[in-house]
Amino acid sequence: MNGDAKPLSRETLSRAFDLMGRYLGERSILCELAVYGGSALMLQFDWRRTTEDVDAVVLHADEVGSRYPSLARHGVVGDAVGYASVALDLDREWLNRAVDAFTAHEEARDTHFVPFGSYPRGAPTGLRVLLARPEYLCAMKLAALKRTDVGDKDFGDAVRLAGEVGIGDEAGLKALYAGFFPEDDLDPIAEERLSEVTAALVGRVP
Repeated sequence: MNGDAKPLSRETLSRAFDLMGRYLGERSILCELAVYGGSALMLQFDWRRTTEDVDAVVLHADEVGSRYPSLARHGVVGDAVGYASVALDLDREWLNRAVDAFTAHEEARDTHFVPFGSYPRGAPTGLRVLLARPEYLCAMKLAALKRTDVGDKDFGDAVRLAGEVGIGDEAGLKALYAGFFPEDDLDPIAEERLSEVTAALVGRVP
């Protein structure tokens, strides 16, 4: 995302989702969007007020009534994102789908996501938004601890999320990660930092 772009608030995201949903609904498209990262944190917890962009994956984007699924995944959904960016004067890359490379297998949907909303309000639905559950977000943040060039934002988020889901020891954090990413070992650098996470939890005010 452009470094000069303004942060996104809950209100702005709600308006953007509404515009996307209206655009898609008018074209008889129903899209299901899974939201991760800072946006999923902001929409679930008061301690995150804004986000830089929206990390999201299109789970489904189908023409209503069509026997051929996902016809619109790469085309009309992108057009809907562009429509919202123009209407709200957002950065053209306000919705970032690169997170797809870092997500777990999504077959167990109930354990990965919680429903957030259907858009537009009061009209035929064109967009359904799902949020990654706090447990899933925590597992992703633990994996991100291997990165050393992005400051401590991932670490701070990992600590807060571990507190939110009630995990306070290294064994519990390892088990949480393995539950969402059973085929991938936690990176050694990230695993070494688990002790820092649990130490920070000890001093954290409930």
